[in-house]
Amino acid sequence: LAANDIAILLRGNGNADVSSWVRGGGCLITEWTGADWALNSANLLDASVSGGGGVGTGTSVTITADGIAAGLAEGIPNPYSAGPASEFFRDFTGIGTGVSIMATRPGDEPAILGGAFSSGLVLANGIDWADGSFSGDDNRQFLLNSVEGFCGGVSNSAEPVPGLSAMGLTLLVGLTGLIAAFGFQRRRQMTA
Repeated sequence: LAANDIAILLRGNGNADVSSWVRGGGCLITEWTGADWALNSANLLDASVSGGGGVGTGTSVTITADGIAAGLAEGIPNPYSAGPASEFFRDFTGIGTGVSIMATRPGDEPAILGGAFSSGLVLANGIDWADGSFSGDDNRQFLLNSVEGFCGGVSNSAEPVPGLSAMGLTLLVGLTGLIAAFGFQRRRQMTA
Protein backbone atom coordinates (compact mmCIF):
# COMPACT_ATOMS: atom_id res chain seq x y z
CA LEU A 1 0.00 0.00 0.00
CA ALA A 2 2.88 2.39 0.66
CA ALA A 3 3.20 3.42 -3.01
CA ASN A 4 -0.55 4.10 -3.36
CA ASP A 5 -2.72 7.04 -2.41
CA ILE A 6 -6.10 5.28 -2.55
CA ALA A 7 -7.38 1.83 -1.51
CA ILE A 8 -10.84 0.31 -1.80
CA LEU A 9 -11.91 -2.22 0.80
CA LEU A 10 -14.45 -4.60 -0.74
CA ARG A 11 -16.71 -6.66 1.51
CA GLY A 12 -14.07 -7.64 4.01
CA ASN A 13 -11.71 -6.73 6.75
CA GLY A 14 -8.56 -4.69 6.66
CA ASN A 15 -5.72 -5.03 9.14
CA ALA A 16 -3.26 -2.94 11.16
CA ASP A 17 -1.26 -2.19 8.00
CA VAL A 18 -4.32 -0.61 6.37
CA SER A 19 -5.03 1.48 9.50
CA SER A 20 -1.41 2.67 9.59
CA TRP A 21 -1.50 3.49 5.90
CA VAL A 22 -4.62 5.65 6.34
CA ARG A 23 -3.09 7.29 9.41
CA GLY A 24 -0.07 8.16 7.25
CA GLY A 25 -2.13 9.94 4.59
CA GLY A 26 -3.90 7.29 2.49
CA CYS A 27 -7.52 7.54 1.38
CA LEU A 28 -9.66 4.47 2.11
CA ILE A 29 -12.98 3.92 0.33
CA THR A 30 -15.11 1.10 1.70
CA GLU A 31 -17.88 -0.85 0.03
CA TRP A 32 -20.76 -2.54 1.87
CA THR A 33 -19.36 -4.63 4.76
CA GLY A 34 -15.91 -3.06 4.39
CA ALA A 35 -17.50 -0.19 6.34
CA ASP A 36 -18.04 -2.58 9.28
CA TRP A 37 -14.30 -3.11 9.67
CA ALA A 38 -13.41 0.56 9.09
CA LEU A 39 -15.89 1.84 11.68
CA ASN A 40 -16.43 -0.96 14.21
CA SER A 41 -13.01 -2.63 14.32
CA ALA A 42 -10.47 -0.03 13.21
CA ASN A 43 -12.41 3.00 14.52
CA LEU A 44 -11.30 5.10 11.56
CA LEU A 45 -14.32 7.42 11.93
CA ASP A 46 -16.47 8.33 14.93
CA ALA A 47 -19.45 6.20 13.85
CA SER A 48 -20.63 2.59 13.94
CA VAL A 49 -22.35 0.03 11.75
CA SER A 50 -25.28 -1.73 13.42
CA GLY A 51 -26.12 -4.21 10.69
CA GLY A 52 -28.01 -3.66 7.48
CA GLY A 53 -29.64 -5.50 4.64
CA GLY A 54 -31.84 -5.23 1.60
CA VAL A 55 -33.84 -2.07 1.10
CA GLY A 56 -35.01 -2.62 -2.48
CA THR A 57 -33.52 -2.90 -5.96
CA GLY A 58 -32.78 0.52 -7.40
CA THR A 59 -33.10 2.38 -4.09
CA SER A 60 -32.32 6.04 -4.65
CA VAL A 61 -29.28 7.59 -3.03
CA THR A 62 -29.26 11.35 -2.44
CA ILE A 63 -25.89 13.07 -2.27
CA THR A 64 -25.95 15.70 0.49
CA ALA A 65 -24.45 19.19 0.42
CA ASP A 66 -21.26 17.77 2.01
CA GLY A 67 -21.11 15.06 -0.66
CA ILE A 68 -21.67 17.59 -3.42
CA ALA A 69 -18.87 19.76 -2.00
CA ALA A 70 -16.62 16.65 -2.04
CA GLY A 71 -17.38 16.11 -5.75
CA LEU A 72 -19.49 12.95 -5.34
CA ALA A 73 -22.37 14.21 -7.53
CA GLU A 74 -20.35 15.16 -10.62
CA GLY A 75 -21.91 13.80 -13.81
CA ILE A 76 -24.67 11.75 -12.14
CA PRO A 77 -28.30 12.56 -11.35
CA ASN A 78 -28.98 13.44 -7.74
CA PRO A 79 -30.63 11.37 -6.43
CA TYR A 80 -29.34 8.42 -8.39
CA SER A 81 -29.99 4.68 -8.28
CA ALA A 82 -28.03 1.76 -9.66
CA GLY A 83 -30.28 -1.31 -9.82
CA PRO A 84 -28.83 -4.17 -7.75
CA ALA A 85 -25.86 -1.96 -6.81
CA SER A 86 -28.16 0.21 -4.71
CA GLU A 87 -30.40 -2.31 -3.00
CA PHE A 88 -28.37 -3.34 0.09
CA PHE A 89 -27.14 -0.87 2.70
CA ARG A 90 -25.29 -0.87 6.02
CA ASP A 91 -26.96 0.94 8.94
CA PHE A 92 -24.81 3.74 10.38
CA THR A 93 -25.31 4.84 13.99
CA GLY A 94 -23.53 6.96 16.60
CA ILE A 95 -22.28 9.46 14.03
CA GLY A 96 -20.02 11.85 15.90
CA THR A 97 -18.56 15.25 15.25
CA GLY A 98 -16.05 15.46 12.45
CA VAL A 99 -17.96 12.89 10.40
CA SER A 100 -19.92 14.15 7.41
CA ILE A 101 -22.99 12.43 6.01
CA MET A 102 -22.13 12.41 2.31
CA ALA A 103 -25.25 10.63 1.04
CA THR A 104 -28.57 9.33 2.34
CA ARG A 105 -31.13 6.76 1.32
CA PRO A 106 -34.93 7.06 1.73
CA GLY A 107 -36.00 8.01 5.24
CA ASP A 108 -32.97 10.35 5.46
CA GLU A 109 -30.87 7.36 6.58
CA PRO A 110 -27.11 7.88 6.16
CA ALA A 111 -25.69 5.79 3.30
CA ILE A 112 -22.16 7.20 2.99
CA LEU A 113 -19.99 8.84 5.65
CA GLY A 114 -16.74 10.69 5.19
CA GLY A 115 -14.05 12.24 7.32
CA ALA A 116 -10.43 12.45 8.29
CA PHE A 117 -8.46 9.89 10.26
CA SER A 118 -5.15 11.38 11.37
CA SER A 119 -3.48 12.49 8.09
CA GLY A 120 -5.72 10.32 5.89
CA LEU A 121 -9.30 10.21 4.68
CA VAL A 122 -12.05 7.61 4.95
CA LEU A 123 -15.15 7.35 2.77
CA ALA A 124 -17.32 4.76 4.51
CA ASN A 125 -19.62 3.74 1.68
CA GLY A 126 -22.35 1.55 3.15
CA ILE A 127 -23.88 0.84 -0.27
CA ASP A 128 -23.36 -2.57 -1.84
CA TRP A 129 -22.24 -0.89 -5.08
CA ALA A 130 -20.07 -3.81 -6.25
CA ASP A 131 -23.22 -5.94 -6.52
CA GLY A 132 -24.23 -6.80 -10.06
CA SER A 133 -20.68 -6.59 -11.45
CA PHE A 134 -20.56 -2.88 -10.69
CA SER A 135 -23.04 -2.18 -13.46
CA GLY A 136 -24.36 1.13 -14.73
CA ASP A 137 -22.70 4.32 -15.92
CA ASP A 138 -23.90 6.31 -12.90
CA ASN A 139 -22.48 3.70 -10.53
CA ARG A 140 -19.10 3.73 -12.26
CA GLN A 141 -19.13 7.54 -12.30
CA PHE A 142 -19.88 7.56 -8.57
CA LEU A 143 -16.75 5.46 -7.93
CA LEU A 144 -14.71 7.77 -10.14
CA ASN A 145 -16.10 10.75 -8.19
CA SER A 146 -15.10 9.07 -4.93
CA VAL A 147 -11.55 8.62 -6.23
CA GLU A 148 -11.08 11.97 -7.94
CA GLY A 149 -13.32 14.15 -5.76
CA PHE A 150 -13.23 12.87 -2.20
CA CYS A 151 -9.75 11.35 -2.37
CA GLY A 152 -8.34 13.89 -4.80
CA GLY A 153 -6.55 15.84 -2.09
CA VAL A 154 -4.54 12.99 -0.57
CA SER A 155 -1.48 13.17 -2.79
CA ASN A 156 1.67 14.50 -1.19
CA SER A 157 2.65 16.07 -4.51
CA ALA A 158 3.34 19.78 -4.55
CA GLU A 159 1.19 20.10 -7.67
CA PRO A 160 -2.29 18.75 -8.44
CA VAL A 161 -2.62 15.07 -9.25
CA PRO A 162 -3.68 14.61 -12.90
CA GLY A 163 -7.17 13.26 -13.66
CA LEU A 164 -7.84 9.55 -13.61
CA SER A 165 -7.72 9.29 -17.39
CA ALA A 166 -4.14 10.57 -17.40
CA MET A 167 -2.90 8.25 -14.64
CA GLY A 168 -1.65 4.74 -14.85
CA LEU A 169 -4.47 2.74 -13.27
CA THR A 170 -3.55 -0.59 -11.81
CA LEU A 171 -5.67 -2.87 -9.73
CA LEU A 172 -3.82 -4.55 -6.91
CA VAL A 173 -5.57 -7.30 -5.03
CA GLY A 174 -4.27 -8.10 -1.57
CA LEU A 175 -3.20 -11.63 -0.72
CA THR A 176 -6.51 -12.22 1.01
CA GLY A 177 -8.44 -10.90 -1.97
CA LEU A 178 -10.21 -8.39 0.24
CA ILE A 179 -8.52 -5.15 -0.66
CA ALA A 180 -8.41 -3.53 -4.06
CA ALA A 181 -6.07 -0.59 -4.29
CA PHE A 182 -6.03 1.83 -7.16
CA GLY A 183 -2.38 2.47 -7.85
CA PHE A 184 -2.29 6.23 -7.94
CA GLN A 185 1.38 6.70 -7.39
CA ARG A 186 2.50 10.00 -5.99
CA ARG A 187 3.82 11.99 -8.93
CA ARG A 188 4.31 15.56 -9.97
CA GLN A 189 2.97 17.00 -13.19
CA MET A 190 5.67 17.89 -15.66
CA THR A 191 5.67 21.54 -16.63
CA ALA A 192 7.62 23.10 -19.48
